[in-house]
Amino acid sequence: MKFTDITLADVSVETKVETLGVVLDKKLSEINSQVSTVTKLVGPVGPIGPKGDVGPKGVDGKDGKNGLNGKDGKDGKDGKDGKDGKASPRIIDIEVALDDTLVLTLEDGTELKTQTSVVGQTGATGATGPQGQKGVAGEAISNLDGGMADSNYGGIAAINAGYA
Repeated sequence: MKFTDITLADVSVETKVETLGVVLDKKLSEINSQVSTVTKLVGPVGPIGPKGDVGPKGVDGKDGKNGLNGKDGKDGKDGKDGKDGKASPRIIDIEVALDDTLVLTLEDGTELKTQTSVVGQTGATGATGPQGQKGVAGEAISNLDGGMADSNYGGIAAINAGYA
């Protein structure tokens, strides 16, 4: 049966499809047998030809996985001892300068000065102390020459303040 005969036949579509399936199955098995017969036909092998030229270099392959880390190596030898250092200079004087900075004098004569003030703020005025003892009415004691109490130039002398 031909394809056109099946499709033009006066039967239902289901029947046409079923008939086409059966026909195709038969044709398919015929085609398979012909193909297998052709593939079985192998001719005689000819002589081996000359070796061909070397082809182009291929692309580099991917890197392999990293291996495990090895064991730690042995400790190295101890190093040489270092030279002795110099002694640091000693501070021999410290004073507060007129600009309220701190000046350190070292034993080698070097002076180090701070750049910021080291003096704190002026505090509040302290409380007034107790009053001294009263003297004898009409007498005062004065050091007339500004010298010592036992000075040859007057020392301490009583002064009559005009009270009798």
